[in-house]
Amino acid sequence: MSIELKKNLLSKIPVDVIINNIIPYTYIPQNKKLLRDIKSFFSDFCTIENSYSYDYNYDVLIYDLICFCNCSYIPSYNMHENFGQLLKRSFKLKQCNYSELNNHVFIVFHRNVVLNPLRKIRFLWGILKPGERSRFINKYLLEDFYNY
Repeated sequence: MSIELKKNLLSKIPVDVIINNIIPYTYIPQNKKLLRDIKSFFSDFCTIENSYSYDYNYDVLIYDLICFCNCSYIPSYNMHENFGQLLKRSFKLKQCNYSELNNHVFIVFHRNVVLNPLRKIRFLWGILKPGERSRFINKYLLEDFYNY
């Protein structure tokens, strides 16, 4: 939409409606949980991205995230029930049943693992809650660091 068109549309709205109905919505603060989740996503993602890009690569990070979400030690084609519950947090996958989710995991994460790896990593990282992200960092970064 062009700037001229936007100005034209805004000029048709009465000033009273803009001041009393539109502008107050621009000042409503976001939910504290949502803000915490956004901060956690960004800061924790930078941490794992730096660690994995230095020591490993994105393929290893995807497999570690799959193992963490699937409650396993090796990447498995069988999906654990917890992984299915995590995937259902995504709006797109909310209505899927177990077999559809299992098929989705196989096609997206196992068969085409090298296709858009950063996008898949961000998807998995985004469906995790802040506490789960911290547990991942503790398990896969800090424990490995202290075991050396």
